[in-house]
Amino acid sequence: MLAREILQQIQFGKSVAEFDKGLQNYFFTTDVFLDLVSGDIDVVAGDKGTGKTAIYQHLKQLQIPELDNIDMISGFNSSGEPIFRQLGDENKLTDGQYVTVWKMYFLSLVGNWLLKKHLGTFSRKMQQVDTLLASVDMLSSDDNAANIFSKLMGWLRNNVTPKAIGVEFGFNEYGIPVLTPKIELGSEERIKTHPEVISHSDAFSILSDALLEKKIVVWILMDRLDEAFVGRPDIEVPALRALIRTFMDLQAFDNINLKLFVRNDLFRKITKDGFVNLTHVSARKKEIVWDDDDLYAMLCQRIRKNEGLLRAIGLYKPTDKQLFRALFPDQVNAGGSPNTWKWMLSQIRDGNGVKAPRNIIDLCLIAKEEQLRKERRSSREFISGVSLIESTSLIKAASRLSKLRLEDTLLAEYGDDVKVAIKAFQNGKSDHTEKSLEEIFRISDKLQISLISKVLCDVGFLEQRGDEYLVPPLYRSGLNITRGKANGMNH
Repeated sequence: MLAREILQQIQFGKSVAEFDKGLQNYFFTTDVFLDLVSGDIDVVAGDKGTGKTAIYQHLKQLQIPELDNIDMISGFNSSGEPIFRQLGDENKLTDGQYVTVWKMYFLSLVGNWLLKKHLGTFSRKMQQVDTLLASVDMLSSDDNAANIFSKLMGWLRNNVTPKAIGVEFGFNEYGIPVLTPKIELGSEERIKTHPEVISHSDAFSILSDALLEKKIVVWILMDRLDEAFVGRPDIEVPALRALIRTFMDLQAFDNINLKLFVRNDLFRKITKDGFVNLTHVSARKKEIVWDDDDLYAMLCQRIRKNEGLLRAIGLYKPTDKQLFRALFPDQVNAGGSPNTWKWMLSQIRDGNGVKAPRNIIDLCLIAKEEQLRKERRSSREFISGVSLIESTSLIKAASRLSKLRLEDTLLAEYGDDVKVAIKAFQNGKSDHTEKSLEEIFRISDKLQISLISKVLCDVGFLEQRGDEYLVPPLYRSGLNITRGKANGMNH
């Protein structure tokens, strides 16, 4: 049998969870996922590519026995432009007003979902929810997140102007306008003149009581927050700090739970200047951390799902080691180089030591492409004991991965100042000191050099080791950076 024919059967899955329709077949269960399912945590934090969205997708796609009594509501759109970007197009609001926006959104999202779910069988408590939403013009026949948030933005534009914010209109951090005192909740009569204010707590109590009556517990899942306010840092921080405050306030309601999936760097950004009761948030937060053994098990689990591949190469109930050696050589470079697995880990690691599952999957996908390209030019017979993917294909894959991560992570997500600083390393060496950085940036001010290097370390482009700064292999090929000491370092 030709090696090409076997290679074509290998499926590693997609590296981006949003596009992986077969994710449920090889989802790797982590302690973070188990803690989320058990209700021990509400905030899942992790670096890009570490599996936050994979956990969300798994929650939505599978029937999980522990969650049989939980209704999942997506509070965001999983594809297309993030719906929350609309908020970034508006004038900046106060912190308290952002809290009101989030609370009105969640109230409307869950309320409309509940009313649609029980349409035609309204109890008095559900009629109160209906009246509550109608009074603020947030009643909707379409209960999806995009529609509800767009409707909320329409409400915001109609009721809030620079002159009216917090003055003429009762749009503030304490409550939302609902009804005049003489109208009871549940009445079909609605008078909108001189509205009074109902507190957020009272509004959510009405919703909570209606859910409790139906024995419903809802989880509102929130992802893609890092994409919501790109280009608007002045809005991003206060808006997301308000989201965290909203999360804390909703802890008072056992049957309304916010589940946040947030990037580590974003969480640090919105809490770095201090945050009241941050310890309470941290107690409900857990970070996704992958060690080397986790990554190895995850990769082998994906390989093991290729039943046709296993039959073709004659492996039955193989160990992880046997699976790995069937696909990859023992070493990438001859001599005293590390084994292939350690080499692969070195190629996907950023300056902060993060080894994201996305990177290892992409490395394998690209290596398969490179090997197939070679096999089509000159196909070989499959020989048991000889790896299907050769060293040259892995080396080419690492180079392509470097260019890919440079473009879709560093240069795509950070500001022009960071891009300029990163591109200054192009065609240079990997190892630096403050002296060589002065030459690269053409700056002699040590404080400026220190600030720039700190930013580059924070984003993972540089790794600091004592007085030296190293560009990790993950970003070298993309900038044509060669291994070695830069000018200005002692040789």
